Amino acid sequence: MYFELLGASPGLSNIEHSKTKLEIAVAGTALPVILSLEPQALQYPTTYIGQKEDKYIHIYNQSDHKSIDFRFPSIANFAIQPASGKLKPREKLQVLVTLIPHQIGNINKTLVCEVLGAVVNPNTPVYTQSKPIHQAQCLLTGYSSAITEIPIEKFNMGLKPMISNEVGANVITTHDSLKRFHPRAAVLNSANDTSHNTRASNSYFNNFKKHKVSFPNDRARSIAPFNRDDSFITPFTKEQRYNYVDPDYAYTDEERKQIEMHDNMYNQLFDEQRFQRSEVKRTK
Repeated sequence: MYFELLGASPGLSNIEHSKTKLEIAVAGTALPVILSLEPQALQYPTTYIGQKEDKYIHIYNQSDHKSIDFRFPSIANFAIQPASGKLKPREKLQVLVTLIPHQIGNINKTLVCEVLGAVVNPNTPVYTQSKPIHQAQCLLTGYSSAITEIPIEKFNMGLKPMISNEVGANVITTHDSLKRFHPRAAVLNSANDTSHNTRASNSYFNNFKKHKVSFPNDRARSIAPFNRDDSFITPFTKEQRYNYVDPDYAYTDEERKQIEMHDNMYNQLFDEQRFQRSEVKRTK
């Protein structure tokens, strides 16, 4: 490295130009950043919203002389612990990567481990700033689904009051699962009642156990069905419960089929486009 005198006071202006040069030897050592992530891909099982799944990765500083500072930028649906730290030479650290889904469907993310280093500020070369100088990646894949937990029915000796359990929704008791001595007085000994059997045919009774039980107070002050595809039958008379569907506000059966076909068409289109995007990424 040479230092040359470009300007001087008037008393030094006669000094020869060649004598103003000063030679200084500068030496340094450049060390590479050797960082590895193990494994390079994590596959999570199906995780329901509200639950979590833990897996571990290991980051390893393979350098013999240089320590490194690292950090993990935050990514959606995942939590990393620790998110930052420092590794000494030949040090290995276990990192917890937790899947906490907030959306339904496939989750494909890339976990990036950034190595921080001192970089010269172009505006003020005297100062340096900490910026990523190297990175290692790990692919995170998983699937999230929604699950509805059915509340446990409360025991009631009399007729089922409206405030005892949720009204209308989650009524899953079918005649096939109905026991002879059910805890509710509304269905006690209903299996032994044969006074109304002559009003129905054999084919009707063959499918009778597949229908849901119509309890006296399992819907909220409305004769509109909670789900039009469900069939409810009273335990004693074995008649299908009357449901009123207002034609001025409700869809007809044909309109419901058209809406379902329309939804299926778009779902199929989205699935094909999602598959094509994944194939493009895979072949790159």
